[in-house]
Amino acid sequence: MQINVEAANAQARQARMTASRLRDINTFLRSYHADLHQAWSGQEMIAINNAISDIMGRISRTAVDLESAGSSIANSAQALRRADELAARSN
Repeated sequence: MQINVEAANAQARQARMTASRLRDINTFLRSYHADLHQAWSGQEMIAINNAISDIMGRISRTAVDLESAGSSIANSAQALRRADELAARSN
């Protein structure tokens, strides 16, 4: 079984880049959240704060999951390549 390590590494990079973009979005949301909280002090802000905090938490968890997936993809591709190389040598 041959694995395209370059394609797997490209997928891993894409997962990491998406995680980075999600972190950028979270940074923007954090700033927006602070600005909104400062400019608006109505009772409904409790629900809005909770919703924004929930969204930020979900984005953070997704970014962590994508980073982990990217690492797993790259590590698995390398391990499969090594296994293929060992199998080829033993034939």
